[in-house]
Amino acid sequence: MTTTKSLLKAAGVLVAGATLALPAAASAKSAPTAPPQHVVGEPITEENVNHVFFEARIVGADGGVVKTLACDWKLPGDDDRECLRFQGDPQNAVEAIRDAGGARAVKRVTSPEIGLDSTTRITRRAGGSWLFRTTGRSGDLDLNNGWVCDEDGYGCTMWDANGEDSAKDEVKAAAAKMQKKARKARRAKR
Repeated sequence: MTTTKSLLKAAGVLVAGATLALPAAASAKSAPTAPPQHVVGEPITEENVNHVFFEARIVGADGGVVKTLACDWKLPGDDDRECLRFQGDPQNAVEAIRDAGGARAVKRVTSPEIGLDSTTRITRRAGGSWLFRTTGRSGDLDLNNGWVCDEDGYGCTMWDANGEDSAKDEVKAAAAKMQKKARKARRAKR
């Protein structure tokens, strides 16, 4: 069975989420009319990259939006840095949520050329850890995956519900694995 995680790894997508627009190869059944992809060694131009739309809403404890980030690009510019930072590693999103006085966030990333439409909900869990849960579609692939991260967003364990509706067991297992790694790291510091 092909999983989201295996497809992302095969497509060269970083587990930390730093790559935004998945190449057409990330889809189990790529559309035959996929736009041209960048070839290593050739210059990156607007013609060989996909258009990406990004929006994140950081929400306060009262449910009100305290900050919105919105960007779109083919080739990211300086004005896209804050969005790229939030979309990148989980610790950057956690930091942005805290800096804005937020309690959680919702981000949406779309890239029509490859059929990517994903929504990630970032919520604080009991005990201070964070749950990143991504749902949506990438081509023909249903997304239901994410990370459980420590309180700072640095120590994360990826989980994948493999297209299933419920991710409860996968999230629970990822949280246990993340806690085990944290205990091991604390012991190593002694």
